[in-house]
Amino acid sequence: MTLRQDYEARKLRHVRLGPELKDRVAVIAIVISAVGLILNLISSVVAIGALQINRQTLVASNRAWIAPMTLELTGPD
Repeated sequence: MTLRQDYEARKLRHVRLGPELKDRVAVIAIVISAVGLILNLISSVVAIGALQINRQTLVASNRAWIAPMTLELTGPD
């Protein structure tokens, strides 16, 4: 094999691998982005649920509670 043929063969192999590698990287990036988007949506749903629980807790903590009207002490304690 001459140097020219060797160069052409390497050039063809390099060109063939380049677009395939770029395509793989692009597909991996798309998959990772989709997973990130799904996780973001799940965390938003969890945050909304936590907000509702916090609101319910706030309302319950500010509720008027029944208290005794009079208090009679029977002795020092």
